[in-house]
Amino acid sequence: MKIFPIMVTGTLLFLTSCNANEQANNDRVSADSNQVQAEQTTNKPAASQDNTNSEWIADVKNQLKMQEAVLPQTVPVATGNYVAVNINDNTEESYNVSFYSSETKKDINDPSLTSKENVQPLAKFSANVNSEASNTFPTFNEKDIPEDMSVDLGYGIKGMIEGAAGSTYLQWKEGRWVMQVKTVSADNRDIETVGKEMVEYLESHSLPAPNDNGFVEVSYPAGEDKAETRITWEDGNTIYELTTSGEPVDALETAVSVE
Repeated sequence: MKIFPIMVTGTLLFLTSCNANEQANNDRVSADSNQVQAEQTTNKPAASQDNTNSEWIADVKNQLKMQEAVLPQTVPVATGNYVAVNINDNTEESYNVSFYSSETKKDINDPSLTSKENVQPLAKFSANVNSEASNTFPTFNEKDIPEDMSVDLGYGIKGMIEGAAGSTYLQWKEGRWVMQVKTVSADNRDIETVGKEMVEYLESHSLPAPNDNGFVEVSYPAGEDKAETRITWEDGNTIYELTTSGEPVDALETAVSVE
């Protein structure tokens, strides 16, 4: 008669052990799930800069007086930062806009953008009506490059390197665009590589199509790693100009986004 209770007790012990193991497994699964969720949240990529900084585009355009005004759609900023905008000039025949990097969202023409000393804009973009636009652009004939000055920039594009007055120049042409990279000769900068990076980028991205002329001028000040880039083109009787300080390819990215 004692066997039966012993069997029941053994059964209960077995069930209790199973329940304990099952609960432990459930706890481990829950913990693992929470860890995965935490990792997914931690590793979730930040919102793209295009999405983060797109809000200012329509607002600025609405304030510009020139008809059919265009603006860059992309201004590269540090991850997590915002593009802040100051309108410096605004008439029916011209406008000039400065772009800044800000850790917080700011209204257009926020006084703090221009009140601080030594705060330089990331980029400036302007449009001006000018009936003599064609006179402001340099010319370059890629067919007349001396062989000893010729460099292969890739994708069938030939450039010319020459030195003058302590400076070294690399020039080439893409469509209606004349490209130039200038550096101080004493810095021994590898401007051929800079040119190849620009050509590589433009192989899959298109600059605005000028009616007649466009000019990209990249200049490295003595001893500086950041380039001052000026991109100018004409559309009808309007001249557009973008100036930036930083990587030349970033300047090209901003110009490519103009619409």
